[in-house]
Amino acid sequence: MLDRREPPPDEYSLGVYSVLRLFIDLAFPETQSGEKTDFVLSHPDFDIQNVLVSDDGSLRSLIDWDGVSTVPRCLGNEVYPSWLTRDWNPVTYTFDESATPGSDCQNNHENSPRELEHYRKIYQKLIEKILEFPAASKRMAANSLVLRNLYIAATDPVCTHAIVRRIFEEITSRTAPVKSSTEHKGENGSNNGDNCNNGADSRGDGDHTHVDEGDDDFFIYDVFTKFRRGNLSERNLQRLTRGFQALLI
Repeated sequence: MLDRREPPPDEYSLGVYSVLRLFIDLAFPETQSGEKTDFVLSHPDFDIQNVLVSDDGSLRSLIDWDGVSTVPRCLGNEVYPSWLTRDWNPVTYTFDESATPGSDCQNNHENSPRELEHYRKIYQKLIEKILEFPAASKRMAANSLVLRNLYIAATDPVCTHAIVRRIFEEITSRTAPVKSSTEHKGENGSNNGDNCNNGADSRGDGDHTHVDEGDDDFFIYDVFTKFRRGNLSERNLQRLTRGFQALLI
């Protein structure tokens, strides 16, 4: 799909496309090895308006089947519905932490990132409970947060830059360099309590990949353009690839 697009005119955008191809190759290694993968028939849009339920919450019908297609299982019926992954697509997600509450607040029509993360965990538990292979299905749903957005980035040029940047920001957060113990100590030699999170991000999930200590020179423009030119440092290339792989379970 990316190969059918007109090449973008600037160096940074070319870098975005190159990094997106890297992410796709890392997410779907079987396409490189020639391994067989499962495919399923999938509904084209599992958004809320196409799911009809009864008053007690029981599923009654799925409507709007125009565009049903055969897709890899990892993009099929076990993935999160799109409303649970909105926070990973900045083009469509409008929640603003600093917005003023009120009747006209844009957040009235959005769930916060914390709420969406909570609902995704509930969804995983439900999938795990009802399907035949619970562990594999739970993993499929969890990984779809990244995989589905990669698909959107590859198929919708409007969203490409924003989604790739969102994934890179997550990688950056999860792989923030761990400072040496001497940098954590104050003048009296005791540990500074302000620097005790060891690079963990504000979501507090604790699932982070350690990277080598040292100055943090992991900036999006430099990483993307150097990766495309083939002169990205080995340390930052490892951080980019391992950080992305850590997003999948």
